[in-house]
Amino acid sequence: MELFVNRPRRKIQTARSYQAATESLTVSRNETIYLKVGFMADNTTTLDDPNTAPAITNVRLTCKNSTSDQGYDENPLVDYMSFTRTLVGSEYFMIGSVPFTSGGLDKLLGIDDSSAYEVTAVQCVADSSGSLRAKSFRVPTGAATWDRVWFQVGGTGSAPTAATGETLKMAVISANATATQVATSLVTLYSGSVVFTVTSVGDTATFTDLSQGARGNPAALDSTFILSTVTAGKTAFAVTDVASVDLNAWLSYYEGGVLQVLPMFTITVENNGIRPGTPSAIYGGGSRTQTTTIGNGDSTVAVTFATAFPHASYKVASCEVVNTTDGSPLGISVQTITARATTGFTVALSCATDSANYTLDSTALIS
Repeated sequence: MELFVNRPRRKIQTARSYQAATESLTVSRNETIYLKVGFMADNTTTLDDPNTAPAITNVRLTCKNSTSDQGYDENPLVDYMSFTRTLVGSEYFMIGSVPFTSGGLDKLLGIDDSSAYEVTAVQCVADSSGSLRAKSFRVPTGAATWDRVWFQVGGTGSAPTAATGETLKMAVISANATATQVATSLVTLYSGSVVFTVTSVGDTATFTDLSQGARGNPAALDSTFILSTVTAGKTAFAVTDVASVDLNAWLSYYEGGVLQVLPMFTITVENNGIRPGTPSAIYGGGSRTQTTTIGNGDSTVAVTFATAFPHASYKVASCEVVNTTDGSPLGISVQTITARATTGFTVALSCATDSANYTLDSTALIS
């Protein structure tokens, strides 16, 4: 994929010739795009060498949610800064492999191809003479509920007013606490919690939800912390997903040591996961692989899925009896599927087992 920068006009283009229209690109969720960025003067199709003065350095692609209430100030969903000057034929591009993979993108698309626990990273800042006193951020506990964590510093500070859906939680820190100490205070706050498991490494606390399902968005509020969704909470086949989502994107770079930020353009991220009404699109949660213990003397086996399918029109792709423990196990085969439901199926065996060391390995695919 190629982008061209008209340096005098500070304009992003998808072709070498000047284009006045706003540009847009389309990518798929979980796709890594090989992006080539060329820089050129106006009224020419010849690329400049980024090393030629004034040199081009620190090229950066940033993408944020275009529909968020926070807008430009929201934490980025894509923030790529590893472009390298590369010779292609006789011309130089700035080239990078940009991943469109994040829990934040899954959240925007409402991906429902599997069940997952929400994981939120909170990068903290240090307190400076009480600068965090009464400051707060919030992490989602449900689709429209949050824990709003606020800080009491040195034993003082007043709680903020909780908005609709918020539950206030007070973290205690000392004046001039380091960012690492602030993160540790969040671990202490949620010790024994039935909502989150919270761990910390350095200045970052990680909140792992103890229940699966879709969650709202985290927010830094007035804390100046950086919050990001590491893993989007999901419920398999909850039918919450959307076909695509538009992101605000922009390129920035330094030219001769001066920061240049180009106008925004649109990157559309398409949902390539399971879509409601199209269960034949097998992706991620479209399969169920199980190992089921068979009791001694049993001639039937009931397989129960860890997560139910949305309907019972699935195919049992493989099903075999395994016994690697007994010296001379019976040669038992699977004969007939005698029952099928969204939660599992039952099979009849060719004969009864003669020990409790047999298992049934099976894989079912949604169809």
